Amino acid sequence: MADAKFTPGPWELVSLSGYGNPFSVRMPYIADTAKPDQTHYGVQSIRRREDAYLITAAPELYEALEETERYFSEADGIDEDEYIYRQRVRAALAKARGAK
Repeated sequence: MADAKFTPGPWELVSLSGYGNPFSVRMPYIADTAKPDQTHYGVQSIRRREDAYLITAAPELYEALEETERYFSEADGIDEDEYIYRQRVRAALAKARGAK
């Protein structure tokens, strides 16, 4: 994730009310003055638990996509189905990096 500009994982799901909605995602606090174990609520007021799970998994999903892209880049040849899959992987990575 050398070119990634987002906050590194792990991100943690937190229920703000103690039970049920809303949810938040706690993530490492990155700043020059931050201690290594400091965290903050990077994403707040997530209403659906399933959405919060997906957001929490984002760093690991991004890393898995990068590894998949690296695999395809190093492959000797790929078939048509693999080419389509590689294009989807590249599109998802581009979207995660802010491309439109």
